[in-house]
Amino acid sequence: MSQNADITEALQSLEVDPIVSLYEIDASNQDAGIYHFCSMSKENQIVVFGGISYVPIALETEGWEKSSQGSLPTPTVRISNVTKALSSLVIAYNDLLGANFTRIRTLRKFLDGESGQNPNAYLIKDVYQIEKKNELSKNMIEWQLSASIDQQGKMLPGRQYLKDACTHIYRYYKDGAFDYSRASCPYSGDNYFTQTGNVTTSPVQDKCGKKLSDCRLRFGEKGKQPFRGFPGTGGFNQ
Repeated sequence: MSQNADITEALQSLEVDPIVSLYEIDASNQDAGIYHFCSMSKENQIVVFGGISYVPIALETEGWEKSSQGSLPTPTVRISNVTKALSSLVIAYNDLLGANFTRIRTLRKFLDGESGQNPNAYLIKDVYQIEKKNELSKNMIEWQLSASIDQQGKMLPGRQYLKDACTHIYRYYKDGAFDYSRASCPYSGDNYFTQTGNVTTSPVQDKCGKKLSDCRLRFGEKGKQPFRGFPGTGGFNQ
């Protein structure tokens, strides 16, 4: 994606507005949602850009610069875990490995509500993937990122062999109907179960716990089940 001409012109002017960095974690491929935030050390209130609200949290990032040898950067992201807002997702969704992490940089004057509001004015987006969790403590979560095209050293088939965790994306209930636009799980039945495997009559509460037992609830004990875990193995990475 080419850089917007408005921000190119603004950066070349004598007086340049402060650059605002915005961040997005897109874990929708794991059925874990999309999250938008900005650095609390730079912003003291919610920042809105392109109609999306970015919530200030304590975070720091480093390592975005490209080397003179042409190697791709592997940024590090540290996010406060004091509120435990993300740690439950990290635990439930395999450290959020493989989720997209995007940095968006724009000028303050282009934010929503500012005089030069322009949702298309931003520097070229930095799009990475969460490659590795370095730390999860009561105070902090630290991830190592990698560029999507930086796959040297990866071993095929390049997926995790998890004993009792399915990687299918399950449907979700929205605006009075189930949304299958991102779903890879083929279940479309009218029997509903909560994430802990309890029967429910509410489609809003219909969530999959990602275990083999959840698959059997929906597809039966016998026959072929679309479970993507590997019950015959221990949990290890390939």
